[in-house]
Amino acid sequence: MTNVTIRGIDDQTYLKFSAQATLEGWAYVFAHPEEALDLVIRRMKEHKVQANRAHQRWMLSRMKDLVMPGKSGIPADTLNPENFKSVADFLLKERLIRQAPDYRTFTGGTHGNR
Repeated sequence: MTNVTIRGIDDQTYLKFSAQATLEGWAYVFAHPEEALDLVIRRMKEHKVQANRAHQRWMLSRMKDLVMPGKSGIPADTLNPENFKSVADFLLKERLIRQAPDYRTFTGGTHGNR
């Protein structure tokens, strides 16, 4: 797999920081659900999308189940090897990548061994 630079950052570093920032964003949302719901409802109304706070609260709860599963025994900040393989297989099938990186190389060799 060839490294692509984005603003001088190699792809693995970029992806690592992007994933970390995403998890931090979700952690903030889960710690401040009313603030998050206010923002989502406001944006929905701005774009003339029907807004239902109870439904959005339910959606947020489902997102928490997905983002911070806890039940799998795999820490939330760890890429599940099965999910990694599933996504890699899909990207290969769709010809979005030519070669899937090795899981241990992709994760820096530290995940999946806890």
